[in-house]
Amino acid sequence: MARLLLAESRFVRHKHLTVRPALRLPNPSFSPPPSAWLTSKHWSMKSIIAAAAAVLITLLPISREAIACSCMIGDISSSFRDAKVVVTAEAVSVSTAMAKTSATSPETGYEGEIQAVEWEVREAFKGPHEPRTRFTTSTEVACCTCGMSVTQGQTYVLYLHGKEPYGLSDCSGSSLLKNAQESIPDLKRLSRRSRNGT
Repeated sequence: MARLLLAESRFVRHKHLTVRPALRLPNPSFSPPPSAWLTSKHWSMKSIIAAAAAVLITLLPISREAIACSCMIGDISSSFRDAKVVVTAEAVSVSTAMAKTSATSPETGYEGEIQAVEWEVREAFKGPHEPRTRFTTSTEVACCTCGMSVTQGQTYVLYLHGKEPYGLSDCSGSSLLKNAQESIPDLKRLSRRSRNGT
């Protein structure tokens, strides 16, 4: 009887093992239908294009700013040396007009924006213009020309080149006086040295 029970017990364990469901491993040769693969690829490409477009839109203002004007501004000594005129002056009259400019596109007939300014000298460091005298500038402020736009009634430190009417450039070192107060002692020192021939 004991042998019979032992045999029956082994049979039950064996039977239990045989009926237990086996794990189903994926078939390595299986691949999705071509239509499903194309649909997945299609949507993946759409997602990539949408993400790229979002990045470009985000960077567009930065790119425009970088393209609009790119230049290196020297230190005060080099800006003073290279300029024909260095003054602080107030923009007493500012007018803007559309005119043919160097940025004109032959394809579109585009007219650029020209800003004409009459200035009154507050302090002179270099050049022929004395305090309380006036001079004029004419500047192309269209895209990519680095022309500096100014506001009437504001006082600026100006580094000017060429002849009157001078052009204003963002690359010359010119700026609002309130943003360049620390440069005034250096300009006075450079002015004294220039007039003394040292």
